Amino acid sequence: MEIYLQVVTSIPGVDSHGANVLNQTIGSIEAIAKSSKEYLQETTDLSPTTAETITRFFRDPKFYLAPKIG
Repeated sequence: MEIYLQVVTSIPGVDSHGANVLNQTIGSIEAIAKSSKEYLQETTDLSPTTAETITRFFRDPKFYLAPKIG
């Protein structure tokens, strides 16, 4: 579970609460990666912005490969 939390909280905007919610409602990291923004919003209490960030993280290489400053 600790590794799961480390991986999921590495997604920008996802804190430990969000990671736990995703674990309880969606399950695996693979299932999270396959989930649509709409599905994430319907099944969790994550904000629309966080749901969008999660879907972009797994689908848009320009997003997740961009340098993070800050």
